[in-house]
Amino acid sequence: MQRVAIITLATVALALAAGPTVAATKVYRTVDENGNVIFTDVPPGERGVPEGGNTTEVDIDAVNSYEPTSRRTDASGRELWIVDGLESDGEEAGLTVVYNSLTVQSPAPEEAVRANDGTVHIAGSVQPDLGTDHRVRLVLDGAPHSDASAPHFTLTNMDRGAHTVMLQIVDANGTALINSTTTTFYVLRAHR
Repeated sequence: MQRVAIITLATVALALAAGPTVAATKVYRTVDENGNVIFTDVPPGERGVPEGGNTTEVDIDAVNSYEPTSRRTDASGRELWIVDGLESDGEEAGLTVVYNSLTVQSPAPEEAVRANDGTVHIAGSVQPDLGTDHRVRLVLDGAPHSDASAPHFTLTNMDRGAHTVMLQIVDANGTALINSTTTTFYVLRAHR
C-alpha cells in the first residue's frame, strides 16, 4: 500500500507542476488504516482506491508559476535580455546582467608553469558574455593587477615560485559582480 501511496503522490505532484489546467482537476486525500497519507486524483471507489472513511477532497488554490527572463542575441552578436516583454542589453533599462559562472581555465590549479622568460598566460571563461559596461579584472597574489574586455591576460617577468590568480567581473564603478575561485600555480624559471 505504501508503494501505491508514493506512486500516487508522485503523480499528483507532477499534475500540480503541469500548470493552471490542474486547477480543474480534483485531488483526494485519504489516510489508510496504517496512518499512511495518500494523495490521488482518482475518486474513492474507483481503480482500487478505498471508499469512504478518511477521504477528503483537497482544495487547490491558484498554481504558482514563474516565467524566467529570456535572452537572445541580436545581429551584432550582443546578448539581449527580455524582461517583461521589453528588450534590453542589460544596461539601458537599469537591469544588471546576471553571470552564471566565471572560472580560471589556465593555468590549472597547482599547475607548474615552465616560463624561463617569466611570461604566463591566464585564460578564463565567463557565462553569459560580458555586459556592455563590464570588465574582467585580474587579481594577482591578492592585489588587483589589470582590467580587460575579455578573460585573457598575459603576465610578464613573473618571479619563480607560487602565485595566486582570481578573476572578477566589475561594473563601470569598479564594483565586483562575481568572483572566480582563487587558483594557485607555480612558475618554474631558470636561475640566471
